[in-house]
Amino acid sequence: MPTMRVTTTNLAANGTAFPLQGQQYEYLPFDATVEIAIVANAAGIVADVYSGGDLLQQNGPATVKTTPPVYPDDFLLRDDAVAGDRLSVQLRETAGIATTDIETVVMITPI
Repeated sequence: MPTMRVTTTNLAANGTAFPLQGQQYEYLPFDATVEIAIVANAAGIVADVYSGGDLLQQNGPATVKTTPPVYPDDFLLRDDAVAGDRLSVQLRETAGIATTDIETVVMITPI
């Protein structure tokens, strides 16, 4: 089961990041179930999450805690995707303060 784990560091105040851009499984090579966790160490991070044409979350807050994501507790988003679908996460800082770390983890299970 492939896993993408990306840490976004030093997201500027009111900044934007695309943590999955350029990752090997950004475009799925096979049909799969994807499970996604987004954990930030401070409040004020919102995310838009897409799996192909499916909008899984719009302006939804990241889970706030100082430890890495725990399965299954922090994997709040799940979708069945087909080969060729693009997985996309857009992170935005909305509190006006720089954030140290945001952990984005995508677990991919072929189906």
